[in-house]
Amino acid sequence: MRYVSHKPDQAPLRLRIHDLAAARMRYGYFRIYILLRREGWFVNHKRVYRLYQEDEGTQGTGRARSRPCGFDEHAAGLASALLGDPSMVRGRAAERNRKVS
Repeated sequence: MRYVSHKPDQAPLRLRIHDLAAARMRYGYFRIYILLRREGWFVNHKRVYRLYQEDEGTQGTGRARSRPCGFDEHAAGLASALLGDPSMVRGRAAERNRKVS
């Protein structure tokens, strides 16, 4: 005779984790766990982690792509256009420094 599990079905919890992860793609398992607790789910964070990891392969949610850190030229150009200071844009500051010297 083999052991028969008596734990309740996790389908409603799995579905709710899937819905939260789809709505908030950048949230990790722990933030989803906090949202579940706020909604009234009495669930362990380790169970949320396990179900989130199992669901992640089918859903395709995960970490957002890493972007190179540094200076955003487009944003700086918009900011300088709004502020009226063309020296804020990369390259133009170097030109201004060369002209002054």
